[in-house]
Amino acid sequence: MTPDQSFTDPSCFHATLATLLLDHDPARPPAAVLGNTTATAAALNADGEAVFGDTVAPLLDALGTRGLRLDHRRLREPGELNAFADAVRTGLPVVTVVDTFHLPHYWVDRGRIHGLHALVLRGYDPADSTVRMTDAVDTTFFDQRVTLASLDAALRDECQMQTWMRPVSWDAGHDPDTRTVAAELAGHAETLAGTAREELSGTALVRALARDVDRLVSPRSARRPPGIGAQTPDTGRMTDVLQGMWSYHHTLRWFGDYLAVLRLPRADAPVREASAAVVRAAHHLLAVRGLMVRCGVSGPARIDVYRTEVARRLDEVGTDLATAASALRRAADAAVRSPEGAHR
Repeated sequence: MTPDQSFTDPSCFHATLATLLLDHDPARPPAAVLGNTTATAAALNADGEAVFGDTVAPLLDALGTRGLRLDHRRLREPGELNAFADAVRTGLPVVTVVDTFHLPHYWVDRGRIHGLHALVLRGYDPADSTVRMTDAVDTTFFDQRVTLASLDAALRDECQMQTWMRPVSWDAGHDPDTRTVAAELAGHAETLAGTAREELSGTALVRALARDVDRLVSPRSARRPPGIGAQTPDTGRMTDVLQGMWSYHHTLRWFGDYLAVLRLPRADAPVREASAAVVRAAHHLLAVRGLMVRCGVSGPARIDVYRTEVARRLDEVGTDLATAASALRRAADAAVRSPEGAHR
């Protein structure tokens, strides 16, 4: 088969779920569904530090708001490996999250690092026991047929917490009315820059990271452990923060794309303003993450320079999120005042 590289994305979860969406409706931009979330998936621990939880759940929630639901299960649970294999063999398209150490095409980690990566499996052929496997991430793109048996180690290795997702109501997608979209935009404004609650808003997350900048930007915390079992409190904290920031960066980037394709009567101007501000915030957050990684190889004498730049960039993220939230509130108000139109 000829690989189809018409769609790729740097985020493996966005990439796999978007691939399913494009299979379902090729004419609809995946961001119109998958971008409809602004959740940080972060909260404060007992020490007042930002910690990240399940960053996949907000994506599944975004799908659910449009009537598209997937069941997400851990492969280690009793019977799940068999259920996964049965689903694949019956032709059901599934997402599976596997150990990269055992993925032949995954040149970044193969044979070196145990990590998690999401793939799409579909189109099982019982004649040769192969399935179409798509990795739609730009740097590791792969779209070819493989045997199900070739994935066995990646599915079973207990170094990681592998999972799988199967559609449970994938043909029931729907478009909400304008008032519903306006209410969602108002909710996004609160999630981006609202008051403190159980899950941190975007601006609250930025403030928590800024308070912790001395520990997050230091030669000690930036060093990486040689293996899974070598995690220390400092390196474990850094891993959690870097992964969480990576996920939230993609959340913001996709939300910016969602706003870019959204059309609301009399509210297009503030929606476009919010989109631009969110995209700026995503770029600054990615720069912060890069600086945090880079500081560990730049020597102790440069740490203060890095801390200053990280603090400045975090302030920019907070400002951009507040700007986006303000614009979204105006957009929601304008859309509600013009209920006769329909978004598209």
